[in-house]
Amino acid sequence: MSFTSSGTAQEVSLLGVFTTQTGVTPLGTDYFGWYTYNNGVLTMNPLLNSTEAVGTDATFLPTGTYGFYLENVQSPGTSYTANYFWFTNSGLDYTSGPGAPATDGLQHFSIFGGTNGVFYMGLEDTPAPSGDFDYNDMVLSLQPVPEPATFALMAGGMGLLGLIVFRAYSQNGADGNDRSQQQE
Repeated sequence: MSFTSSGTAQEVSLLGVFTTQTGVTPLGTDYFGWYTYNNGVLTMNPLLNSTEAVGTDATFLPTGTYGFYLENVQSPGTSYTANYFWFTNSGLDYTSGPGAPATDGLQHFSIFGGTNGVFYMGLEDTPAPSGDFDYNDMVLSLQPVPEPATFALMAGGMGLLGLIVFRAYSQNGADGNDRSQQQE
C-alpha cells in the first residue's frame, strides 16, 4: 500500500503503545516513520518510537509516492535475534541481525479512515507465527495539517465578523436603539 503526496504537511500522533505484563521482558523498541522507494533506493524517515509518551506528535511533509514503516529493534536477552522492518508495501519487508529469519510476508499495518481526513493505524510488531496480530502494539492517528493560507483566511473572516459586530454596536448602542436616525 502506497500513498501519493498532496503537498500538504501531515501530523501523526501516538495514541497508544501496548505495555507488557510486569516481569515480562519487552521484545524491543518500535520505531515508526515514513519512507520513499524510488529507483531501488529506500529512504527511511523516523517520526515516533514506542518509548515516547502517549500524545506525542510529529509533523512531516511527504514527497512523491510514500508509505509507512515499523522497525522493531530487539532488546538484548530476548528470544528474538533479529531486527524486523515492516512496510505498508510488504514486498519491502526485511530483517537484519545474527541468524535473521526470512520475513513472514504478512501485513503488519491496519489502517482505518475516520472523519475529516483523519486516519487511524494499528501496528503489529511481532513476526508470525508468534504474533497475535491484534494490531495494538502501536496505535497512531494521521491527519493533514492546515496550511498557513487556511489560517490566514480564517483570521480574515474573524476580523470581518468582528468589524460587522463593532459597526452594529456603535450604530445601535448597548440599548439596541438605532442612533443613526436620531437628532440631537
